[in-house]
Amino acid sequence: MKRIIKISSGIILLLSLMAILLFAFLSTGNYNSRIFRSVEIQGGKYLNARVYEKFARLEDASELAKLKLSEIKDRLEKHPYIRSASVVYAGSGKVVAKIHEKSFKAILLDKNSQYLIDDELSAVPLLPFTKNIDLPLIENVRNFKRGKSFANSELKKAMKIIYAAELLNPIFCSEISEVDMNNGGEILVRLTSENFVLRLGRKDEIRKLAYFNVIFDKLRQSEANRILDYVDLRFKDEICLGFSRKALYGEGEI
Repeated sequence: MKRIIKISSGIILLLSLMAILLFAFLSTGNYNSRIFRSVEIQGGKYLNARVYEKFARLEDASELAKLKLSEIKDRLEKHPYIRSASVVYAGSGKVVAKIHEKSFKAILLDKNSQYLIDDELSAVPLLPFTKNIDLPLIENVRNFKRGKSFANSELKKAMKIIYAAELLNPIFCSEISEVDMNNGGEILVRLTSENFVLRLGRKDEIRKLAYFNVIFDKLRQSEANRILDYVDLRFKDEICLGFSRKALYGEGEI
């Protein structure tokens, strides 16, 4: 009787192992037999989904059918605008890829090239068909080298000015159209809808921006804004206003 019980237990154990192996085989087989026919890319702000799809060579159905999910993810993450991507199979041959783009903060103009600067100070070439790039310009950065952009002290200083303006007053930050580093000379900040320019000089730029922020809203609402040429913040604890010649001599008399 004991022998019969032992044989029965052995058969049950063997059948259980066979069932597990069969299930694993079928599961693996089903996975490998998936044929991807389309990819839906979600989350793109700076480029159209079709542009990302073309870059990753996912628009060709015959090419797509040969790929694994990990390979689709890898191809998308090779795009210079994409920080990461999550890829899942949605069934019926469809893959859904959610991309997470880099956080771009400014556009750098350097000679004949344009770069997007992200929050890690990496410089990415500005590509055709890029949209939603209402970002401040940074120009005349001394000793800029794309591969070492994160180490460039001038670029760091320009980005600190933008970040400080954002913390002080988001409206003020949105008005910054350009930070001119002047190749190591006096730093100038130009505004989008205002007629005047900010002269920051080369020291305590953040403190000077804080001073200016105190009068920013009043200047915008003042009639003086129409005839204001510059706001000079180069002098310690002083704000000097420079008016246009029209203000001094009267319009039409120059």
